[in-house]
Amino acid sequence: MLARYRILGVIVLLLGLLPLGGRTIASLSQPTAQPLHLVRVQYAAADLPRLAALGLHVLDRQPTALLALASDEQVAQLSAVSLAAEVLDASPDLSLYYLAWSSQPEAAPPPGGLAYTADTWLVRASPDEAEGLVAQGYRLKKLGGAIVLAMPAPPPALPPLRPSTQGVIQEMVDAVSTTLLSDYILHLQDRPDLPVGNGLGTRYTYTTTHNLAANFIRDQFVQAGLQVAFDPFSVNGHDTQNVVATLPSSDASSNRAYIICGHYDSTAARTPGWSWLTGPAPGADDNASGAAAVLEAARVLSQYRFNYTLIFIAFSGEEQGLFGSAHYAQAAKAAGMDIGGVINLDMVGYNIACDKLDVLGNSFSAWLVDEMLANNAQYGIGLTTESVIDASIWYSDHSSFWDQGYSALMVIEDYRLSTSNCYTATIYYHTVNDLYSTLNMNLVTKATRLAVATLAELAQPLVTTPTATPTPTTTVPSSTSTPTPTPTWNVEPGTPTATPTATLTLPTATPTATPTATLQPRLRLMPLFKGYAGGW
Repeated sequence: MLARYRILGVIVLLLGLLPLGGRTIASLSQPTAQPLHLVRVQYAAADLPRLAALGLHVLDRQPTALLALASDEQVAQLSAVSLAAEVLDASPDLSLYYLAWSSQPEAAPPPGGLAYTADTWLVRASPDEAEGLVAQGYRLKKLGGAIVLAMPAPPPALPPLRPSTQGVIQEMVDAVSTTLLSDYILHLQDRPDLPVGNGLGTRYTYTTTHNLAANFIRDQFVQAGLQVAFDPFSVNGHDTQNVVATLPSSDASSNRAYIICGHYDSTAARTPGWSWLTGPAPGADDNASGAAAVLEAARVLSQYRFNYTLIFIAFSGEEQGLFGSAHYAQAAKAAGMDIGGVINLDMVGYNIACDKLDVLGNSFSAWLVDEMLANNAQYGIGLTTESVIDASIWYSDHSSFWDQGYSALMVIEDYRLSTSNCYTATIYYHTVNDLYSTLNMNLVTKATRLAVATLAELAQPLVTTPTATPTPTTTVPSSTSTPTPTPTWNVEPGTPTATPTATLTLPTATPTATPTATLQPRLRLMPLFKGYAGGW
């Protein structure tokens, strides 16, 4: 009889567990995750320690407001410390949220947009709707990954350079070639099966020709003797890649790296009736000019050895919302990379008024801005420059590094893209008329020289017996030259035409060193690729 009661008790227990819907007994002891809401929090600088202590998933931080995911309990905790959290979406789908900014003060508010700060909107948009915002002149930033709330202490002051080191850096600066910069831009803007200078190419992120551009950039890095890898990710379901090249430190004990970057994708969404499936997007200024500066900096600096690692990156997916740089910076933070500073070049080619550039950073990056401005005078570069310290200017790849607690700056022809002192606003921005023929190549050259000087000072070249870097003597191909036949023109989505020799592995400890004790340029010059012959 006792055994019968035991069996009956087991049956009752099992029947009682059926409503648990697959949850185990052990799971009952675990707290059920609370749903997260999208909230906006107004704060002052003194509030940051209290905010950090709450463990919020912060999506974006502006100088006086932030966006975060918070549970009901965290919302109550915010209220308890006199920080009101406004719930914007009780059940947010983070795949749909963007920041939006327009250079036009009179621009209509984006459909359904919520005023987040004085000039930034929070919008919920599908990929097609986001493209529509770009067509209206908005710049976008995709939200999703967590950002660093508290910035670390600024780095110590750089040690003074010896005169001999400054002399070598001057040689690097002087080695920058306007001819090669022009060639890179022409390659990036052109349709490859037509004469050079046609301006009918596209590097829109979803296209096959964008991937061909990635191959071209990779090939230039390889010819410079750098370690090169594709860094794959996806944008709205489309596979794409950053192109990353590394010049390892000559000091095996050094983990620090300095980065120069510029996005290589393009759009012409402001052109009436334009479609990425059929229309060109030459993007000479935005941003073949910045990508070309990265390539030329790689060519020049790869001929020397430095105490710190140099990384050269061409980012993809910038026009859709800074996808490529966010992907890289988040992975770098997760890997514990020691990134000493980032120089982002975005639109450094259009200025018909004078040779003027803005150098922009946040307060944590002000030291890097000061370093760059000082180098303009130190190395006789001849730019008119404006220092801008403003953490609210988030609309390019530098801000992805700010989000992860790294020092970063942006070099741009004008940070508001509006006519001002010594700058006439470009009318070609995000149109099919953003062409090489509209650029001020003196400005592109000076921007590149400034970036080379600053990177070299940061990375500290090894110097014993300096040897001058020869200057290329090639000429820009004429618009009547006929290119060598290349792959058939195709703007349908696709994948890179060649498999990269390596995929990106971010360093977590000491990078591979290339030991040397002297400054020895390798005397390798980049050939002038005409019509993509041997390139794409």
